[in-house]
Amino acid sequence: MTKTIPRGHRQFLILLCALLLFGQVFSRPAYADGSKDVEISYTVTEDMLPKASPSPTPSATPHPGKGQPPKTGDESNIMLYGLIASGSLLAGIGLFCYVKNKERTEYTDE
Repeated sequence: MTKTIPRGHRQFLILLCALLLFGQVFSRPAYADGSKDVEISYTVTEDMLPKASPSPTPSATPHPGKGQPPKTGDESNIMLYGLIASGSLLAGIGLFCYVKNKERTEYTDE
């Protein structure tokens, strides 16, 4: 005689796993913060404009902040999101193992 999980329990487990697994995928990106209104202004002066020369000579400009990643404006903490995602995965695996173990003990108790 085999015993199956009731349909309501099965749907609840599927919903819980879907929320755990996909909850972080569709989160709001950190760069889409619309609450900050930043006003950008700049001034161009005469000495900033390029001078017309008959033969331009290429010159190498030093790389600012050599050895450091460029500043992109994305200040999200990727380690935090990784830990949350892995914790959700471990919780889902633990729940799955718990349910499977509970089914086994119900079969042996009869």
